[in-house]
Amino acid sequence: RLIFRFQLASEKMLNTGISILVFVASVAMAKQGDPNIEVVSRSAEKSGPGARSSFYPFGSGTSDQTVPVNDDSSSAQIDLQISFPFFGQNRSYCWVDTNGIVSFNKAITAFVVQAFPIEGDVMVAPFWADVDIRDGGTIYWRESTATEDLSRANSDVQNNFPHTETFRAFWVLVATWDSVAGFGLHDASKTDSFQAILMTNGTHSYAEFIYGTLTWTYGTASQGIPAQVGFDA
Repeated sequence: RLIFRFQLASEKMLNTGISILVFVASVAMAKQGDPNIEVVSRSAEKSGPGARSSFYPFGSGTSDQTVPVNDDSSSAQIDLQISFPFFGQNRSYCWVDTNGIVSFNKAITAFVVQAFPIEGDVMVAPFWADVDIRDGGTIYWRESTATEDLSRANSDVQNNFPHTETFRAFWVLVATWDSVAGFGLHDASKTDSFQAILMTNGTHSYAEFIYGTLTWTYGTASQGIPAQVGFDA
């Protein structure tokens, strides 16, 4: 599990590598030295088959919507119920992109991963890789102000960051990539499951990445470049 905090503050950005299951993800904090971003801390737990039980609820029994079956596409533009403070700007819309991204200024369809920063891209990337849900899996998303989602968000922030006892989220976005296939793999045993949770109280924003089983990191058209995790603006 990874949790990031975004706010108007000044602290040098960091680059690090973190081992998650069977791959090493580059947690690339974009725009080194950007005065608008503070990385307060990280929390990491090794993922595995049992980690899926730590997901926020998704799918049946929730208000989730689904991304249409596709390769290298996205949801329609999501006009957010609230503004999400991110990299010094209030973002009022986003897309849930097939390839493991939540993007803010445009849908991102690139399937060959590039190192951050990328000019013109604004994204939170729980697992940027070449996902192809034509070959399996479902992508869900929802905005939520439900008590159970907000309570979970508050708990996750308060348990992982110091001096956040008074943090109270009033909105979350839950995006779930459930048992998604990689492009060209054509192997039902190779699927990945992960979530991105965005949350805010209107001033401070957080992104939480939760990983279930991960069995592939790149597709056959990815030039051998593995998945990337992090954010960019």
